[in-house]
Amino acid sequence: METESAAGGIEVTGMNFAYDAQPPLFSRFTLNIAPGSRCLLIGANGSGKTTLLKIMAGKHMVGGRDVVRVLDRSAFHDTQLVCDGELAYLGGSWNKTIGSAGDVPLQGDFSAEHMIFGVEGVDPLRREMLIDLLDIDLQWRMHKVSDGQRK
Repeated sequence: METESAAGGIEVTGMNFAYDAQPPLFSRFTLNIAPGSRCLLIGANGSGKTTLLKIMAGKHMVGGRDVVRVLDRSAFHDTQLVCDGELAYLGGSWNKTIGSAGDVPLQGDFSAEHMIFGVEGVDPLRREMLIDLLDIDLQWRMHKVSDGQRK
């Protein structure tokens, strides 16, 4: 979504971002959302939706002061945005070392396949359809995937 002017809204200009040792999630990304606008953020698992929201909330530093601006202020550098309550990220938290297969908690490094096929009583056809629909790679290591992929 792009508008002519986002003064006082959200402005992302030429942003680059990648997690350590990972390919870039964003390369020269630009977004302008005018004040009062509504924006629907959709994308595949692991495409960077949560990361983008965290960046706009100042949770990750990217580039210089003017790369990500919220209410005409630097999202990361202007801590007053958060202190005043004008900016908040209300994402869920997840313990990255624990998952579950049914009622059985799993700890540590395990594959998506181990977690998915560890649940008993699931219709095999439905399971395969969900794996395809959600574009799940059965080799994903649960301690390395994004929160969206894990959910």
